[in-house]
Amino acid sequence: MIKKREIWIISIIVLLIVTVVLSCYSSKRDLTEEELIEIALNDKIVQEEINNWSYEIGDIVFMEYEWQYKEEKIEGIFPVVPIYRGNKNESGVTLLVFINPEERTVINIGHEYRRSPLPKI
Repeated sequence: MIKKREIWIISIIVLLIVTVVLSCYSSKRDLTEEELIEIALNDKIVQEEINNWSYEIGDIVFMEYEWQYKEEKIEGIFPVVPIYRGNKNESGVTLLVFINPEERTVINIGHEYRRSPLPKI
């Protein structure tokens, strides 16, 4: 049977974990959605990739990102601005633009390839 002291210790541990997770999440929310989109659209590589294409901005999500080269390392949970190149309901490419909110820069651009649904038989 669990004693009151054990319940108290478990409660403190859970509270600490929740506090750490929420502080990480809230620090990434300092920028508004409009500011994140502006940072993404002002990036030179993003501009080259959407040049002469129609595009649509998706809902901003948070994704884990890790990158390391020699002594330089970037890791954490970052806001991502999805940019659907062309019609998002058809085959095409979605740019996943990872934003570093502290430096207000694009740290990477991922590519997700969309396929049209197969026709019903």
